[in-house]
Amino acid sequence: MVSRDLVRTCIVSPLRWSNLCVAGRAGIARSAKLCLTCYIRHDCQDNFNQRNFLLTDTQIDRYSRQIILPEVGGLGQERLLAARVTLLAEIEDLTPALNYLVGAGVGNIHLDCGADAGNIGGVIAAMAELNPEVRIEPSAPAAGDDQALIVLAGSNRTIEAVPRINESAVCTRVIFARLGEPCVVAVLTSRPPCLACVGTMLLAPIERGPFAVPAAMVAAVETIKCLLAVAPQPSRLIEFSGYESRSSRLEAPSRKRCIVCN
Repeated sequence: MVSRDLVRTCIVSPLRWSNLCVAGRAGIARSAKLCLTCYIRHDCQDNFNQRNFLLTDTQIDRYSRQIILPEVGGLGQERLLAARVTLLAEIEDLTPALNYLVGAGVGNIHLDCGADAGNIGGVIAAMAELNPEVRIEPSAPAAGDDQALIVLAGSNRTIEAVPRINESAVCTRVIFARLGEPCVVAVLTSRPPCLACVGTMLLAPIERGPFAVPAAMVAAVETIKCLLAVAPQPSRLIEFSGYESRSSRLEAPSRKRCIVCN
């Protein structure tokens, strides 16, 4: 078994890049524990030895299963823990997405759902049991404060709230999931386009459909991918049937008079 102390010692030693990666991955396979060589995935080899590792031993144990993934790594986990997102949804649509976000360690989540304090308190308490490190607040953030906006549109009330939050331009990265027909997830990584520019299909009247839960899960996963991305990713539209999905690049032009994009 490879101990955490041994792994940290190996990282700051002058081992060759290739040997360090091989040793780390072999150690992971043997011990199913975190090897901090995963930090290499996201950092420059030249200044890697000067980094201060911010993850505690408790966090290493909690997030070890995802940190060993090449797409995440140690720095990716630090990025998630420092992330701030807003979640706009009805209270009955919150839990599937929150399970993913909270479990992954997305550090700060603002809930914008207009539910009464008692119901929101119950959701927050349940998520605190899942991961006490994540901070969840039942309020919208200050303008420009969050890194991503997630919209789980399972009711017309949520659809009607979209123009307000879209025009406030709080977040340039938006993940929008229609939880009814047509069931799609729009991942907007930059502007243009904004939600109003993508098309009327997204904001059409809605009735929650049978694939609402898996669509909300897809939206949460896409949010985590956006937060982990080192380089900007293209905006895309995911058509979702519950059994399969199809992703296409989203190149909708902004409206000439869009006050959000222009």
